[in-house]
Amino acid sequence: MQDLRTFLDDVQEDVLHIRKEVDPLTQMGALCSESERPLLFENVKGYPDWKVCDRIISTRKLQGAALRVKPEHVMAETAKRLSRGPGEVRTA
Repeated sequence: MQDLRTFLDDVQEDVLHIRKEVDPLTQMGALCSESERPLLFENVKGYPDWKVCDRIISTRKLQGAALRVKPEHVMAETAKRLSRGPGEVRTA
Protein backbone atom coordinates (compact mmCIF):
# COMPACT_ATOMS: atom_id res chain seq x y z
CA MET A 1 0.00 0.00 0.00
CA GLN A 2 1.36 3.41 -0.89
CA ASP A 3 0.99 6.56 1.14
CA LEU A 4 -0.34 9.92 -0.08
CA ARG A 5 3.09 11.49 -0.53
CA THR A 6 4.23 8.60 -2.72
CA PHE A 7 1.05 8.78 -4.78
CA LEU A 8 1.45 12.54 -5.30
CA ASP A 9 5.05 11.99 -6.39
CA ASP A 10 3.89 9.33 -8.85
CA VAL A 11 1.31 11.66 -10.46
CA GLN A 12 3.36 14.85 -10.18
CA GLU A 13 2.86 15.79 -13.84
CA ASP A 14 -0.92 15.92 -13.31
CA VAL A 15 -0.91 17.94 -10.07
CA LEU A 16 -1.50 21.69 -10.19
CA HIS A 17 0.42 23.39 -7.37
CA ILE A 18 -1.28 26.47 -5.91
CA ARG A 19 1.40 28.51 -4.14
CA LYS A 20 -0.58 31.71 -3.56
CA GLU A 21 -2.39 32.01 -0.24
CA VAL A 22 -5.87 30.49 -0.43
CA ASP A 23 -8.64 30.95 2.12
CA PRO A 24 -10.13 27.52 2.93
CA LEU A 25 -13.51 29.05 3.78
CA THR A 26 -14.05 31.36 0.82
CA GLN A 27 -11.77 30.24 -2.03
CA MET A 28 -10.68 26.63 -1.80
CA GLY A 29 -14.03 25.00 -2.52
CA ALA A 30 -14.64 27.09 -5.64
CA LEU A 31 -11.18 26.35 -7.00
CA CYS A 32 -11.64 22.63 -6.42
CA SER A 33 -15.05 22.52 -8.07
CA GLU A 34 -13.72 24.33 -11.15
CA SER A 35 -10.60 22.21 -11.63
CA GLU A 36 -10.34 19.07 -13.69
CA ARG A 37 -6.85 18.38 -12.33
CA PRO A 38 -5.63 17.38 -8.88
CA LEU A 39 -4.79 20.43 -6.79
CA LEU A 40 -2.18 20.86 -4.09
CA PHE A 41 -2.65 24.01 -2.02
CA GLU A 42 0.69 24.92 -0.50
CA ASN A 43 -0.27 28.13 1.34
CA VAL A 44 -3.52 27.72 3.31
CA LYS A 45 -4.64 30.90 5.06
CA GLY A 46 -4.67 30.45 8.83
CA TYR A 47 -2.87 27.10 8.67
CA PRO A 48 0.88 27.68 8.39
CA ASP A 49 2.88 24.69 7.19
CA TRP A 50 -0.26 22.84 6.07
CA LYS A 51 -0.86 21.52 2.59
CA VAL A 52 -4.25 20.44 1.25
CA CYS A 53 -4.90 18.30 -1.80
CA ASP A 54 -8.16 17.64 -3.62
CA ARG A 55 -9.41 15.95 -6.79
CA ILE A 56 -6.58 13.44 -6.54
CA ILE A 57 -8.55 10.56 -8.07
CA SER A 58 -10.80 12.54 -10.40
CA THR A 59 -9.88 10.59 -13.54
CA ARG A 60 -9.59 6.91 -14.39
CA LYS A 61 -5.85 7.45 -15.00
CA LEU A 62 -5.40 8.79 -11.46
CA GLN A 63 -7.58 6.05 -9.99
CA GLY A 64 -5.38 3.50 -11.73
CA ALA A 65 -2.26 5.15 -10.33
CA ALA A 66 -3.73 5.01 -6.82
CA LEU A 67 -4.58 1.32 -7.19
CA ARG A 68 -1.36 0.61 -9.13
CA VAL A 69 -3.22 -0.88 -12.09
CA LYS A 70 -3.84 0.23 -15.66
CA PRO A 71 -6.80 2.61 -16.04
CA GLU A 72 -8.82 -0.05 -17.89
CA HIS A 73 -8.49 -2.39 -14.88
CA VAL A 74 -9.76 0.04 -12.23
CA MET A 75 -13.30 -1.36 -12.01
CA ALA A 76 -12.17 -4.98 -11.84
CA GLU A 77 -9.55 -4.16 -9.20
CA THR A 78 -12.07 -2.16 -7.16
CA ALA A 79 -14.57 -5.04 -7.28
CA LYS A 80 -11.85 -7.52 -6.26
CA ARG A 81 -10.81 -5.39 -3.29
CA LEU A 82 -14.39 -4.78 -2.17
CA SER A 83 -15.15 -8.50 -2.28
CA ARG A 84 -12.40 -9.09 0.30
CA GLY A 85 -14.33 -7.13 2.90
CA PRO A 86 -12.96 -4.49 5.25
CA GLY A 87 -9.21 -4.14 5.33
CA GLU A 88 -6.88 -3.48 8.19
CA VAL A 89 -7.54 -0.24 10.01
CA ARG A 90 -4.47 1.84 10.75
CA THR A 91 -4.38 4.79 13.12
CA ALA A 92 -1.79 7.52 13.24
